Parts: sequence; structure tokens; C-alpha cells
Amino acid sequence: MNTGTKLSAPISVNLELTADCNLRCFFCFCPTEPYQKRYVSIPSQKRFDNLIKILHLLKKSGVLEARFFGGEFSLIKEWKEIMSEAKRLGFFISFVSNGTLFSSEDIDFIKSIGMIECGVSLHGLKDVHDKVTGVDGSFDLAVNSIQKLQNIGVEVAILFTPNKINLETFEEFIVSVNKEYGIKNVCMNRLYKGDGSYGELTMGDYLKILEMIHRIRINYGFPVNLIDSFPRCKVPVKYWKYLLYCAQGIAFGQINYLGEVKNCASLSVGIGNIFEDDLSVIWEKKLADFRTFKHLPLSCRLCPTFCGGGCIASRTMKNNFIADEFIKLPVEENFLESIFITLKNYFKKWIFQVTTTPNGFKNKKIDNYPVLNKQYKIRKESENCYVGLFDGKGMLILDQFGVDAIKLMNGKNSLEDIGLALNCSIEEVESFARTVL
Repeated sequence: MNTGTKLSAPISVNLELTADCNLRCFFCFCPTEPYQKRYVSIPSQKRFDNLIKILHLLKKSGVLEARFFGGEFSLIKEWKEIMSEAKRLGFFISFVSNGTLFSSEDIDFIKSIGMIECGVSLHGLKDVHDKVTGVDGSFDLAVNSIQKLQNIGVEVAILFTPNKINLETFEEFIVSVNKEYGIKNVCMNRLYKGDGSYGELTMGDYLKILEMIHRIRINYGFPVNLIDSFPRCKVPVKYWKYLLYCAQGIAFGQINYLGEVKNCASLSVGIGNIFEDDLSVIWEKKLADFRTFKHLPLSCRLCPTFCGGGCIASRTMKNNFIADEFIKLPVEENFLESIFITLKNYFKKWIFQVTTTPNGFKNKKIDNYPVLNKQYKIRKESENCYVGLFDGKGMLILDQFGVDAIKLMNGKNSLEDIGLALNCSIEEVESFARTVL
């Protein structure tokens, strides 16, 4: 039976500086009534003090990454001071932004703190993007910031939200931004249910999106993925490798300037307040039921390729712990149906394994003097369990062997030296090295 990984606290946290934004994307959930009810107006100094205190509480709880978030976080005039404190405390730092407000001085500051990656929203070609955001010129401003960030060595992921306005031109958009602006990474979000005033996407729309992604990957080798969890059992196997997992409630959470904690950024409901309870207590107790996955049908809990049951925010922003809009609720699926779906999923997993071209990971050649030259941070969870956050790799669960091996991968020790130090074979060292290098 599938269950959720239990961590003492999230690894990465969205630090929500504000729910305000200078753009008016018609599908955005931030201006909706359920979301706005979470906020009260407080003086800017109080907001600043809260955010600094939150950073210290996150550090105490073992959080490894602080991602600046909104609304549009750069609307807050003190954002650089807050980011500087995050850097001083030793966090990995990233942000999600619409990219329209950064000055040259802001870009210089971002370079000075050594930021590695960030996300900037871009929802189509110029006319389409400006129509989506409701602000003329927003495309040019965003692209200008993207190019400046790329010029200082920051890896920029484009965050694209498909909708009825930009869906048909998505493929053209990808080819254009890659050719004209050198953009190399696009992450597609899901369109969440709003107030019914705009056209929501159907399963047919998502299948069309996945086919576009498939063609783009095959024809151009361009890395596009659907990053918000999507139920794998509902799409053809050939699309599975384009569907990423969501770590909400496991390794990822969000905290706003009032201290309210959410397991999912897109929900309007929280699970506690970091000013009232320790984050580790909130993360353990308030998410205990979530980790049982009883909010999902039995076929999900038995699934051999468990995707987390899709996205809990896709059906509604008002309730936590609920199945994806495209799969059934537990009460809607009978036992025989669950067994049939489970058997079908085992067959689809087999098809995936025998038809997917290996990516070379298992055969990746490891240098005889391996060196881990990427940034990483590691947190101890229990006696023989550690969790690490690695630049370019994301989260990895490690045991003591892994932690010791990483320390020895300094370019001075050979594979044989590391094997002798850890009392293991060279093959075991090479196998582990492939997971982190």
C-alpha cells in the first residue's frame, strides 16, 4: 500500500512575501475570494519583521531552501534585505516571478548572492502573453529580465500555464523563445479551477498538450515537462516521462508573511501557523492523515507507478486532501473496479519499462577520481537516514554510506580508495556516484 514519506520538516519552502501582483493574469487564484480571506493588512515594518523571524524559524527546523514567492514578491521594497538574510542563514535561494520589475541593480544583487536558478512566468508569444496578463509590454519586460538573469549565470525555468488563449500556439511559442532568446527549460503548470469565469481545460486538452510536448521533445530535443502532478493512469504510457511528481506535503510547503503554513501553494486553506506551533509539529501532526492517502481511491494506493494521485488543488482550492479532478473519489470506486485498474496499471508499467529508451544513467561513466562539484545541503532525519538537496538533482534520501561517500568524492580519492574506506566494492561506489554526480 502506498504511503507518503515522512520528513521532520519540508526541504523547500515558498516564502510568500505578498499576495499582490502588478499583472492581472485572468486565471490567477491569488485575487479570488477564498485566497484573499487568508490575508490581513499589516504595516510594512511588521511584515518585514515577520519574514525575518520566519526565516530563522525555518532554519531552526532544518529547511534547506527558501523560494521567494507571491503574488509578485518584488513588489515588496525590502525583498533584497530579506533575501540577504536568507543567504546569511545558509539557505539555497530561488524565486518565482513575473520578471517585469527587476532593475539592473536588482540583477546585480541577484548575482552577488550567488543564485543558481529561478522561475519566470511566460504564457505565450508577445501578443498572447500580454493578453493573458492584461498588461501591454509585460512580455518584453519579462524577456529582458530572463536574458539578464541568463547572462549572469542563473538558470531560468520558464513557467507556462496553459489555457484557452495560449493552448493552440504553445508549440510555436516554444520554438520561438528557444531560437530568439536562448531559453532552454520550460515547465508547464496546470490550470486550476477558478470561479468558472474562464474556460477550464478538459482531459482532451491535456492530451493535446502532452502530444505537443512529445513532438517538441522528439523534434527539437527541448526539455518541456508538465510539473504539476498529473494522474499517469489517465494518459498513454508514451507521455509518462514528461510528467513530473509533486512534493507538496512531503518535501515542499509554503508560508506567508503572517506565518500561515500550507502544504500546497495553490490551496486557500492552511494547516497551521509557524508563530504558534513548531514547523516540525505542524508537518508531522497536520499531515499524518494526508500521508495515508486515504483521500485517494484504492487503485491509487495500490498503484505500482504511484504519482501521488495527481494534484489535490486541481478539483478545488477550498479543500485539502482530495483526489485529482480526473480520477474518482474513494466513494466513487468499487473494489472490483480498483483491482481492475491496479492490474491495468501493472501492465502499463511493464509497457513503460520495455519501451522507454534508457537515458544513459545506468551506464554513465564515472571518473576514477570522482568529485561532487555541485552545491548541496544535507539534513539528518534519523539514525541512518538523511535527506539532501542537490543542485540539478533535487531531493535525495541518503543513508550513512551515502553521506560518507559524498565527503570522499573530492577529486583526491580514487574509486578504489573510497571503496576501501567504506568497505565496499568499486561497483557499489560507482552505482552511488551516478545518483549524485
